[in-house]
Amino acid sequence: MHPRPTRPAPHQASEHPHRDDTSHHLPWAEHTVNALNADDLARTALGEALDTAGDLPLERSQRHAEALRAAAMGLPPSGCALAAGVSERMLATWRNNDPYSNAAMASAQALAHAHRLTRSEAATTPFALRLFLRALHNGAGPFAPPTRSASPATT
Repeated sequence: MHPRPTRPAPHQASEHPHRDDTSHHLPWAEHTVNALNADDLARTALGEALDTAGDLPLERSQRHAEALRAAAMGLPPSGCALAAGVSERMLATWRNNDPYSNAAMASAQALAHAHRLTRSEAATTPFALRLFLRALHNGAGPFAPPTRSASPATT
């Protein structure tokens, strides 16, 4: 296991002459990205060891579970889709076509609401931060590679 980089104490950060300088977070960010990559490698290795590669019903169930976890943590549908590794449209299709999936998502969302995880002032959870960092690492949002529009060839 890698030693966890230390972050500066709050008083050190406020005494920093350049408040916009975030270079002190670089060791932490590097460690976090490495940990996310290691997690992906471990998940792949476990799937290979269990010979579950290509088991679509199992993969779908795992993706459902990730979406439910995200909903229970108070994330919106876009966050649930991101956690599941599917599009928001696919998530909506699951809910529309499977009453059990819809009921489970509604229950998870109700749980998050009951525990005040859906309020704007709710603290960011490590789970939500992990999803955000994974999305950035994979090129989501403003860091996504530009899409190429298909243009007809001119001759």
